[in-house]
Amino acid sequence: MTTKLFTEVDAKAAQQLLDSPTPPLLIDVREQNEWDQSHISAFTLKPLSALREWSASADKEFDPTKPTYVLCAAGVRSAQAASVLVDLGFTEVYNVQGGMYAAAGLKGLIK
Repeated sequence: MTTKLFTEVDAKAAQQLLDSPTPPLLIDVREQNEWDQSHISAFTLKPLSALREWSASADKEFDPTKPTYVLCAAGVRSAQAASVLVDLGFTEVYNVQGGMYAAAGLKGLIK
């Protein structure tokens, strides 16, 4: 039996984090062309295609001990990315279910 090591959250819960006094790490794992079409400005682009080779320890912008929320278009790639981040040593990882499709209904969130 496999245990999932990340938590699923909805887009509304992720939106509430944007106003937090200590914001979590927010990663969008879509590709650059998707990001260029629309994105949530608080998220940092780190495509899933590059995530597997990326080393969090070499990138000081990404603290693996911070709560980390992962987003994609619909929630499938972000779930894959959440698993990769757990494998990379991230300790508190959340997948935003429904991704950008779910966030589209939240006023003022998408740029």
